[in-house]
Amino acid sequence: MTALARNPQVRSNFIFAVTIAVYSGLVSLIAWSLIPRLGIVADPAWGMDYEVYLRAAREIWTEALYEDREILPFRYPPIAAVFFLPLRLVSEAFGHNVLNTLSVAATVVISYCVLGWYRVGTVQVRQVLAFAATTVLVLGTPWRTELALGQINSILLAFIIIAVTRRLDGARWGALLGVSIAIKLAAGIVVPGLLLLRRWKTAVAAVCSFLLSIVIGFAVIPKNAATFWFETFPRMSGGAPRSEIFSQNLSGALPRFGFGQGIDLAVILCWCCLLVLTVLGVVIAARQRDLLKVTFVLGVAGLLGQPVTWTHHWVWLGPAAIVFAISIARARLKWPWILSLALVVAGHDVVDTA
Repeated sequence: MTALARNPQVRSNFIFAVTIAVYSGLVSLIAWSLIPRLGIVADPAWGMDYEVYLRAAREIWTEALYEDREILPFRYPPIAAVFFLPLRLVSEAFGHNVLNTLSVAATVVISYCVLGWYRVGTVQVRQVLAFAATTVLVLGTPWRTELALGQINSILLAFIIIAVTRRLDGARWGALLGVSIAIKLAAGIVVPGLLLLRRWKTAVAAVCSFLLSIVIGFAVIPKNAATFWFETFPRMSGGAPRSEIFSQNLSGALPRFGFGQGIDLAVILCWCCLLVLTVLGVVIAARQRDLLKVTFVLGVAGLLGQPVTWTHHWVWLGPAAIVFAISIARARLKWPWILSLALVVAGHDVVDTA
């Protein structure tokens, strides 16, 4: 308490943290009350993904953890089941609200980190803008869906954004990134960006943290860990592309637009365009020495290219939109940025309704 009273910076951070907690709790409760009642999320069931996490916590020491199921099998690495263990101790309603509160808080932190990376205004201005941005973002489809399902994408994205927006290369931030990769392997796509911009300590720590998570998984649940890494994981990218409306990636969108599969020329061209645009975006961002932009390019490319990308995975659009807004505000020639932002929003809307 003495440090809190004497140090204005510590006091400001404490107030900001308390405000985030109160704000996030209120938003979670509002979402809990309104989303099911108004039917503003089209997914089939409230709390569907939370039930997967809860089931994993209950089945962690049984052979049922990674068994094949027709609906919502558990496909996270073993360490994720370990992290979900506390869900066994609380009611489903309370646990879902806690995850939602953390997701909203993570969105505030993400927005604040992005604003800080580009040095927008003072600390106090960035804090206010972070809450304003989050209030707008949670109205969007990815966040509404995330809160309805009890998903954790914003929490994991916050780990990534915190790690890549540190000014100095550091192992502890890499370890935080490694936690995100350990829970959702797709997050590992951002590591090449660290290597490209010579963030060696962060990259090495991320990889080591991920490898440590594998060791812990084998130590805590050895049989299920072996099942995941040697049986479940090799089969995760197999099967036909998911073309339902919630499948928000290239493999899912092409059939909805009437394009064929396999060696169809249009399909090949689309994948080539994704590859070229990804390389071009990474090169441009790397030449600007902007690790955050490199991360966004790799992250969005990963979402478009991976076999399964559901609507709620697209919380990446939030911080990307903030970057667009900052670029528009600072650019002398604004129309290219405005056009790019319009194309991103319009393109997402087309895919979301196709």
